[in-house]
Amino acid sequence: MAGNNKNKSVQVIDRCFAILEEIADNQGETSLAELGRALSIPHSTIHRILSTLLNLGYVEQNQQNGHYKLGLKLLHLSNAVLESLELRSMSQKYLKELMQKTGETSNLVVLDGDEVVYIEKVESRASVRVFKLIGARAPVHTTAAGKVLLSEMAHIDIIEILRRKGLPTLTPQSITDSTKFFDELERVKKQGFALDDEECELGARCIAVPVRNHTGRVVASLSISGPISRLTNLRIRKLIPIVKEYGDQMSQALGYEEEIMKIE
Repeated sequence: MAGNNKNKSVQVIDRCFAILEEIADNQGETSLAELGRALSIPHSTIHRILSTLLNLGYVEQNQQNGHYKLGLKLLHLSNAVLESLELRSMSQKYLKELMQKTGETSNLVVLDGDEVVYIEKVESRASVRVFKLIGARAPVHTTAAGKVLLSEMAHIDIIEILRRKGLPTLTPQSITDSTKFFDELERVKKQGFALDDEECELGARCIAVPVRNHTGRVVASLSISGPISRLTNLRIRKLIPIVKEYGDQMSQALGYEEEIMKIE
């Protein structure tokens, strides 16, 4: 019985995306009858799926003729994809320069669901380095990038992430108390950078700063990571302004400073 329910759920998802793609292919409005003919799905099933998509905002209906078109909610999803692609392509220059200037591996990290994901990097040329694969994921509470990405989020949204993922201990340095974690986020917000002091991986430290888009929203985190043998407390203090400088440059490239100047 459970297997049948699972198969039905998958079939509904398949049909849902088939409907969205068919509407997109028509590049305008599509009737229920046209969708039925094109997809060979019962009209009653299409209608149920369209009703759900209408309620969620992914589809809109013309009240004059009853035809359907894609909703503006999908624009939010497509913009997120385009923004991620833009970030990756434009980040190469800054990541390379940051690595050359600091000698440490530079990373571009974004929030994906309840975790951070590394979407681009330039590795240090040093023989001993901290290694993260592109596409690697990590908890938000143990990474400097995660702290940056959460530092300006709504309190309730952060609580929801912590409720779903918890604050698991990865190392003895990991923050596992929610009050301490929120204090840390407040500190990160005020100072404009975050540190990971062996909280995610023993022997590794990280400095992360925000990257903002033209609206000022934090869309990514720029970071450098390296072994504690090189990222000493003294050296970290010297490197923080450099990492912040490149975070500012990337934000400016995304239109952030330009937008501020317009407002002023």
